[in-house]
Amino acid sequence: MALRAAPPGLCLLFLPGRAPPAPGPAAAPRLRLPPAAGAAHARGGAGRCRARWRCRGRGRGRAGAGGVPGGVPGGLRSANTRELSEVVFNNRSPRCVLPVWVDFEGRPRSYPVLRPRTGRVMHSYRGHLWLFRDAGTNDGLLVNQQELFVAAPDVSKADITLPGCSP
Repeated sequence: MALRAAPPGLCLLFLPGRAPPAPGPAAAPRLRLPPAAGAAHARGGAGRCRARWRCRGRGRGRAGAGGVPGGVPGGLRSANTRELSEVVFNNRSPRCVLPVWVDFEGRPRSYPVLRPRTGRVMHSYRGHLWLFRDAGTNDGLLVNQQELFVAAPDVSKADITLPGCSP
């Protein structure tokens, strides 16, 4: 994959074997985000919204039954603690994001899709593990510059970005 220069806050990835678009105004990506879309759609969810984003996620589910294909990397599981950790999941990418909680037995549990450039307050617990996937392609995304997010009382935000991009 080759990374090309893009406007601030937008990351463009081109697959090998495909020619990148010619430079110029026709090649510039068009990303229109209505004013205050983040505030109007902070609760997320799948389906249509007034911002014209269409996110197709898998909703809540179990691996193999609408969950995350491929499962969770070996042996990971959330700790069963009762120490609350309120975290804001910020989708700072132009993609629809599927938050995935790794349960106490190591199974992935999908949560409602986060639309692009929105956030959601999550009531999690210390030691809970979260992964984030592109809802359309199931590609892994980064959270706070890492592949895995571990909830902790002293961590209040989780910034979700595309690999190779900084928030």
